[in-house]
Amino acid sequence: MSLNFILGQAKFDHRQEMIEQMRASMAEHPKDQYFVLVPNHIKFNAEVGVLNALKEATDKTGQSLYANGQIQVFSFTRLAWYFMKNTPTYQLPRLSNAGLSMLIYHIIALHQTELTVFAGELNQTGFINQLVRQFSELKVGQVSAADLQHIAGSLETSEQADLGGKLHDLAIVYEAYTETLSGNYVDNADLVNQLTDYLAQGNELKHAHIYLDGYATFSAQEQQLVTVMMKQAASVTVSLVMQRAPKQTPELGDLFYEPSLTYLKLVQLARENQVQIKLDTTAKKLRVSTELAKLDDYWVASVPAKRLPVEQLSAQTNLRVFTAETRLDELNQVARQIRTMVAQQPERYHYRDFLVLSRHLAPYENFVGPVFDQMEIPYFDDSDKPMDKHPLIELISALFDVRAHYYRYQDVMRLLKTELLIPSTSGQPMSVKDFRQALSLTENWVLKTGIEGSRWVEKEDWTYWRLQHVDDETLTEADVEVQRQINVIHHFIGAVLPPFFKQLDKATNGTEAAKILYQFLADNGVIDCLNSWRVTATDNGDLDRASRNEQAWNTFTGILDEYVSLLGEAADFDIDEFAALLLNGFEGTNYTQIPATLDQVTISETGIVQLNDYQVVFLIGATDDVMPDQVAESSILTDGDRDRLAPKLADNQFLTLSAGTRMTFDPYINYMGFLTGCQQLILSYPQGGTDENGLQPSRYVTSIVNHFQLPVVTYTATPNVATQQASALQPFIGSPRFALTNLIKVSYQAKETQLPLPKPWVFVYRWLRLSSVKTLTDQLLAGIDYRNTPQPLRPDIVQGLYGDQLNTSISQLETFYRNQYEYFLKFGLRLNERDEFELSAASTGEYFHMALDQLMKLVVSRQLDLSQLSESAINDLVSEVMPSVNDQPQFAILNSSHRMGYIRNQLIETIKRMATIIGQQQQITPMRTLATEVLFGHVGADSGMPALSFKLHGDRHINVRGKIDRVDGMNVGSKEYLSVVDYKSGRRTFDFEQAYYGLSMQMLTYLDALRQDADSVSPSQLNSLAGALYLHIQSAGISLNKLGKGKRLDLNDLASISDALLSAHKYQGVLVADPVILTNLDQDIADGGHSKVYPLALKKDKTLSATAKTVITAEQLNDLLSYEEQLIVNAGNQIFAGSDKLNPFQNARKQTGLQYSPYTAVMRFDAMLPENRYHVLDKLTPADVLHRIDPKQQEADKDGNN
Repeated sequence: MSLNFILGQAKFDHRQEMIEQMRASMAEHPKDQYFVLVPNHIKFNAEVGVLNALKEATDKTGQSLYANGQIQVFSFTRLAWYFMKNTPTYQLPRLSNAGLSMLIYHIIALHQTELTVFAGELNQTGFINQLVRQFSELKVGQVSAADLQHIAGSLETSEQADLGGKLHDLAIVYEAYTETLSGNYVDNADLVNQLTDYLAQGNELKHAHIYLDGYATFSAQEQQLVTVMMKQAASVTVSLVMQRAPKQTPELGDLFYEPSLTYLKLVQLARENQVQIKLDTTAKKLRVSTELAKLDDYWVASVPAKRLPVEQLSAQTNLRVFTAETRLDELNQVARQIRTMVAQQPERYHYRDFLVLSRHLAPYENFVGPVFDQMEIPYFDDSDKPMDKHPLIELISALFDVRAHYYRYQDVMRLLKTELLIPSTSGQPMSVKDFRQALSLTENWVLKTGIEGSRWVEKEDWTYWRLQHVDDETLTEADVEVQRQINVIHHFIGAVLPPFFKQLDKATNGTEAAKILYQFLADNGVIDCLNSWRVTATDNGDLDRASRNEQAWNTFTGILDEYVSLLGEAADFDIDEFAALLLNGFEGTNYTQIPATLDQVTISETGIVQLNDYQVVFLIGATDDVMPDQVAESSILTDGDRDRLAPKLADNQFLTLSAGTRMTFDPYINYMGFLTGCQQLILSYPQGGTDENGLQPSRYVTSIVNHFQLPVVTYTATPNVATQQASALQPFIGSPRFALTNLIKVSYQAKETQLPLPKPWVFVYRWLRLSSVKTLTDQLLAGIDYRNTPQPLRPDIVQGLYGDQLNTSISQLETFYRNQYEYFLKFGLRLNERDEFELSAASTGEYFHMALDQLMKLVVSRQLDLSQLSESAINDLVSEVMPSVNDQPQFAILNSSHRMGYIRNQLIETIKRMATIIGQQQQITPMRTLATEVLFGHVGADSGMPALSFKLHGDRHINVRGKIDRVDGMNVGSKEYLSVVDYKSGRRTFDFEQAYYGLSMQMLTYLDALRQDADSVSPSQLNSLAGALYLHIQSAGISLNKLGKGKRLDLNDLASISDALLSAHKYQGVLVADPVILTNLDQDIADGGHSKVYPLALKKDKTLSATAKTVITAEQLNDLLSYEEQLIVNAGNQIFAGSDKLNPFQNARKQTGLQYSPYTAVMRFDAMLPENRYHVLDKLTPADVLHRIDPKQQEADKDGNN
């Protein structure tokens, strides 16, 4: 029995010293057994390294093969297998973390009433995983449930509420947990204890020599095992990275604090057990380059913070620092340098000689794969890859969510989008392409109609319908095909899921439920689909993806097996708990990382133990926010809890140190990272990024740079087009794809600065055209001359889109004047946003329009006069028409929930209010409704008055259709004066400027259509136009203070309140300044005053007031209508000419044609680009507009231009 230490700084070769001692011992004890114990993470590579070192030291024949039966390289858990594989204890079923999670979940559910702190945490994300880790920590720390109960009882009263409650709950759950496992199952945390007991009772180690390498500290469990090894084995040798043996307990903050404590504790245990302690051996052979050795000495001397004299390195190639603009640029430079070194010195470097480290890889996780793939470098990313997003796990989760939430949209789509459940047609599964198309159509339809719940399982087909502004609302063949495809998905869900859920509901225990679930997956092709994915990935050479599919399935079946073993026959079976247990089992699972090849770059984190035989180490992300690192609490027991528990634990019990204490170990962690390599260390840090502006280099890096006077190389993201030296291209040349990326950048610069492409880049271009990316090079370089300018449509395209006759609405032409390219996208290509099941402003407006239309039709058909009806009678009329409106499919959302029902009632109240207001308006004005929803041209399958039809160039025509909400008429003498009323759900006035520029032509178009065929509305009399008006559909409120002009109004003054409400709903628009109209339109202002109904004010002499700015003469109205016709013809001619300019308007108020446009992502308009310019509109007053459209002025302008 003996204990020996191999000590020395990280720059020395501890393994070489260990091998020398091992060789000497083998010579002395040729029949003894030798065990090298290392952390599990590096076991394979350590075994290769030890055998290679023994081969070099003992075999001088130069043979390529070497074997040694005396030596085994194990981790602690693998050592347990070696000695105990045939024992009954080791044969017990092994529970994975997933199984432990399910067990803990079930225990908490059973003891819910006994728990205080944990009672409400059961379904909190991550909580069960925290408990799994906490119980593992307690086991490793040799702390039992009884210990927790004892400590809880000994706490001060002030500590009982928080820590006492935690310990109480932990003890209850932990005791049940250990009782369930004891004698029935085993987890990895138990193996070390079992190995300790096994070795303590036998003589297996009598002729064994133990070497421990790669450890800085041991858990309480491991420490107890090492103690047994010291007592039982022939010798135990421990290699620790530290400068010298400590004589006393080091201070917190000492660089070698952890290994020093380990040294002192093992020495103490050896003395307590009468184990011989041999003289320490110091590793003396340097394993690193001179520069790294000096870095080692500097770091050891400078921690804790000490100022040391500046030191110059003889060569700075082995210790370098660089920075880049972003993390992506930084990683690109790392990959580029690796590729260059391997390419230029293949006899010296292989990819396996490189290690890329970061304190945390998370900020780089989205870059690693693309960067190294682009650089054509094989790599192994050592970071954990969670399994929880694999389609199989998503399928299981969605499957139970569909059941729990009864076919909620999100859950059904999650289920189907895994592409593991695919319908069959003619006995064969649909192709993935066809399935995706059908699923996309189904999702659009479900979003549009709000289908949920029982609608998914109804046997009747879903009926597809369209409610769009097209010429024909009947279903086309394409629509019928859409209906067929959405019903394939609909009936698939209805056929597959209900029987499965019904079987689950009948399950009496967990075993039955597990069988039903497994059989469901098998019967519906999920297993076959996963196998197909695996085979395809393997055939494509993507072994990682193939492995992930296999691992996901094995994890699932393993969880099912463990569930059945643990809880399969439990009497209190509950299907919801069954689902929760399975999903908790998946939580926290990671893919097993298996290197795909031996020659690849390793990418890992500094906190993970690494072998120190890499040639070159890149330490990336060396910023001040992670070096030193901020260690956060992430366990059930907080730092404060640990500090209070530590004094109450026995000497052989200890938990993980607090986060605050662990932060003091950061210099040692980085020290080990710095010295992982043998030849070179390259430190790098980003300066910022899209969401990380102002990153600063770590003070570790700054101190190294200052001490060794190192230059910091800055790599820019973009090459400089003015540089002609070939050497300047080095940072931008790597693989062909990487070089192409930078060629594109410099080519853009050359174009923008109007400089020729530098000759070195011309050479790169020629090289790329001979490489594997020739086609891609040509395609991308062609894009340099791309301008974001649409090309005019060819005549054949115009013909295909529009034919010879353009049937359109005025709102479509308004879109043309807002932005020609948007017109092309919306009405040429017919691109539309996906309809969603929501109550939009447009659908609210449609609801109001339909309700008021039906109301006014009822009034006209019954020859009623709203002015003579009471408010209750008007409300009854509204109530009579609303059921037919609410039954329309586009308003189904108003019946979908109680909240929507409330909104529906509010909308109905608004309609009632507006009907009452219209009745009150009719008490003041003789205007009466003659017709509603007056059509001109073909609208859908309906037609009415003739369309506004105009002949265009090239024997083409444009027909403008529309629907006038309401036409009112007023009889004065033998003449009837007609006005157009348009309902608006938002406030609207007649804007002369917008009308002039073609942005608001609707009211003028309605008047023009009415002018051309007024007899269809008023057939018995002469008629004339009175105006066009907007009616804002609202339930307006009033300010009582404003009513009295600063004096609070008496609430009993109902007449004033009624007048104020009437004025709040005043019509807005344009009126004709005909004396007959002005004096008869509003009877209340016959002798002068401001109208409460119309935008009209008269002086006492019955002449027009100056405040009535939208009252124009009949001649001016005719000029407006003629100008509006010119705009229609002009738009039609431009459309048929193929004009599709990207020319959104911008007015003087900085409003643009891009506001509220859903096509901005398609148009990609950028005002900073020289080719993208707004169509700027001058500010115009009504007088300006009327002057410009005056035929005489237009003729004068035409003569002036000529």
